[in-house]
Amino acid sequence: MVDILGYFINPIGLVALAALIPFIIVYLIRPKPIDKPIPSLMFLLKDSKISNQRSLFRTFMRNLLFLLQLLVLLGLAFAIAQPFLSLPGKGNAEHTVIVLDSSASMKTNDGTGSRFDTAKSKAMSDLSGKITLIVAENAPFVLLNKGSKGEAEKILAKLTAHDTQSAIGDAILLSGDYSQEGTRIIVYSDFAYTHGTEPIIAAQTLRARGIPVELKSIGSATGNLGFVNLILDKEITKAYVKNFQNEKKAVKVIYYTGTKKITEQSKELLPNSLEIYEFPTTQGINKLQIETSDSNDADNLLYTSVPDLKTVKVLLISNIDAEKQNGVKTCTQLNTRLNQLKREKKINEQYSMVKLLAALSSTNRITCDYTYPPILPNDEQLKAYDIIFLYKFNEREITPVSFRDITNAVKSGAHLVITADRTVTNGDLTQLMPVDPGSMQTINTTVTSNRVAITKNVNFDSVDIKRIISAKLKNGSEEIANAAGNPVIARTKIGNGTSVYYGLLDDYSDFHTLPDYVIFWGQLITELTASVDLNEFNFHTGAYAVEESEKKLLEEIGTYQVGAKTVAANLLSEQESDTTNLPQVNSESASSESSKISENHILLFEYYLIICALVFLLFEFIYTKMRGEI
Repeated sequence: MVDILGYFINPIGLVALAALIPFIIVYLIRPKPIDKPIPSLMFLLKDSKISNQRSLFRTFMRNLLFLLQLLVLLGLAFAIAQPFLSLPGKGNAEHTVIVLDSSASMKTNDGTGSRFDTAKSKAMSDLSGKITLIVAENAPFVLLNKGSKGEAEKILAKLTAHDTQSAIGDAILLSGDYSQEGTRIIVYSDFAYTHGTEPIIAAQTLRARGIPVELKSIGSATGNLGFVNLILDKEITKAYVKNFQNEKKAVKVIYYTGTKKITEQSKELLPNSLEIYEFPTTQGINKLQIETSDSNDADNLLYTSVPDLKTVKVLLISNIDAEKQNGVKTCTQLNTRLNQLKREKKINEQYSMVKLLAALSSTNRITCDYTYPPILPNDEQLKAYDIIFLYKFNEREITPVSFRDITNAVKSGAHLVITADRTVTNGDLTQLMPVDPGSMQTINTTVTSNRVAITKNVNFDSVDIKRIISAKLKNGSEEIANAAGNPVIARTKIGNGTSVYYGLLDDYSDFHTLPDYVIFWGQLITELTASVDLNEFNFHTGAYAVEESEKKLLEEIGTYQVGAKTVAANLLSEQESDTTNLPQVNSESASSESSKISENHILLFEYYLIICALVFLLFEFIYTKMRGEI
């Protein structure tokens, strides 16, 4: 059985033939004139034969108008359905699969427009037969499956490139699933793929299956600057900027919170070099912008979403206030008191932990209360604190009841930080520690650390140690830093809380004098009290953000509202930003494969039908004019 619909590119257009039904009905039911003899004119009809001939001619001419109108409607209806015939000989493909790279690198301006505009223009000229349209972003998407040329043109006209990475190789492999006899696959891309199958390998795979593939490279090499990486935590925002040009560039990066400019940094980037711009992380929606213009703006902006961070409630337990004035209730007040005692030359020590906690209190990162043994809160009051610091304390003044209350608070979810400045012998306290402490040792060594979250931005290489407390790591505890075989920073879980041991003695090491000291404690506090994961608020473009029942594709650089969250999306792809790198591709299919397209070609009738309909419409106009109706 012959598949008649197989000879139409757009068979649904045959629905237009339904317009013939009311046309024919109207023609059939219109009133016809009745011939009646008029005696006064009978003498004019000398020959009845001539009269009958003229009547027949008038009938034919009246039906001719109907025929012309019918042909016009038929021509237009069939033109909409786009009929075709497959004929021997070279010509256009019966089915064209267009693979279009719509990733961020295709936004590059080569001087006359973007690469994507060029690709669309070339694709428009290669539309032939039925059209399947596939775009390659972070993943391939099929936008049209064996549609008409008109449908493909409408989609291409509206199509834009997005700020995503490119899976162009995967899109090429997908196009093979839509191939059939007489199919032509054409790929338009700059071939700067970022993940998935390499496009050359994908094309070779299809060609090995006998599927012809044409790779058409778009664009020319241009210079560019861009953000290529981001390290974000609650303390520091590190933005990596790369210069892809062969000349030095002075690059300014501006840091905004909302619309307010916070700070800026300027650096000189050597050719093909990478520089790190560091800024203190601020809460809210932040934007980093490269001020220097270049060929692609997609990587000149970087957004971060840092949700409101809760204020950490800290309790400092220490015996350092020798006068123990009742008015000192907070770490800030204690720091002020110690500075006064130092000015009065009543003390000589540097209390770095107190200074640190007072500084963090001033930034609203923490609230810090102070108390001294044996006056300690009860277990219910202790449970209200997020972190309890034991710093330069006299263990003998802490009662067994207080140790019990501290233990209960930690098991309930509070975190305990024990900073040792002398050998600990109290059994109740050693039970809470992640190490078994020993004696004080004189030693000249350095610190080595494990790269965990609380030490990832901390450099211990330059820390000198003169004395340490020997210690042995307990089973189940984690060593974070070590000096001469002894754990100097370690942690362990106790119930729902954490116990941290800190054994870098301020009097016998210089760590507290280095900038990394502040970074370490900031990261430790953040790690212990983190209530959110920043990775849940900051994504790469092309990813999906999911919040409750809402799922949103992040195709552009910027911020999105997903449920109750405001999330940020960034490109951060060195491959997409490298507009100077245009891989060389074999644009032509192998001759044995190309010949499969050339065996047949399709003959489209739509334009001929439209021309015929216009000709019949012209005849109808001339005929109506001759009848004197217009």
